[in-house]
Amino acid sequence: MLAIGIDGVVTPIAEARIDPLDLGLQRGYAVFDYFGIQAGLPSFLQDYLRRFRQSARRLGLGLAPTDAELIAHLQELVQANALAHGGCKLILTGGPSEDGYTPVQSRLYTYAFAKTPNPEAAVGGPPIRVNLLEYARDWPDVKTTNYVAVLARQRQQLATGAAELVYHHGGYVSEASRSNVFVVTPRGELWTTPTETALRGITRQHVMAAARKAGITVLERSMAVSVLTEAAEVFVTGSGRLVTGVGQVEAQVIGDGGVGPVTRRVAGLFRERALSCAGW
Repeated sequence: MLAIGIDGVVTPIAEARIDPLDLGLQRGYAVFDYFGIQAGLPSFLQDYLRRFRQSARRLGLGLAPTDAELIAHLQELVQANALAHGGCKLILTGGPSEDGYTPVQSRLYTYAFAKTPNPEAAVGGPPIRVNLLEYARDWPDVKTTNYVAVLARQRQQLATGAAELVYHHGGYVSEASRSNVFVVTPRGELWTTPTETALRGITRQHVMAAARKAGITVLERSMAVSVLTEAAEVFVTGSGRLVTGVGQVEAQVIGDGGVGPVTRRVAGLFRERALSCAGW
């Protein structure tokens, strides 16, 4: 990464500074969003910007730039980093605060990360293992930078080879640590958890639309933890993972442990939709 953005100004990474009084650092008072870049272009950009603004409003953070100004800045940042494949992250913090508690003026940081393309992503692979975690996020509809529950358990997670944690509370699945959860029932239906308990994922939204357009039944419904292990297939969706098959839920192998046929089909449908919606 050659440069980042600070309040809309592209700054060489070696010269970038974060204020030590920033509430994002002092209190974790910040929201973020992330979208992928392929061949220099994002997909579903307006959806991501809309969600970013909604998160900001929920935390009472001001976001001064218009969408047009944000897009122009992000294009400049992508070009400054010569980014062909990867992603952009936007972080809006409470800004510097003299008393370490009271927000005064928000601060916007933007990043453009390179990432090696994964050819298997087009078919939902490679499959991952997920572990279960009893946890309920305070505000499922807001993308905050608070990942304490994930990072505090990262060592245990990595030791088992798990790539994600699937949250559940009161016996019901909500979402994964960085993605939304789908199951394929033995009847071939897609089930995913409602957004009252899970983030309204952009990838989730477009996976559902693409699957329904192709004639696949998609239902939003509460799912007991047992539904995961009884499913014909399980996959997760997210801006970083796209559509990724789940081969194992803790010790329980799902199907044959590989990527199932419905997951492969959905991954292909989503890829076609993302390509058709690519652009600034």
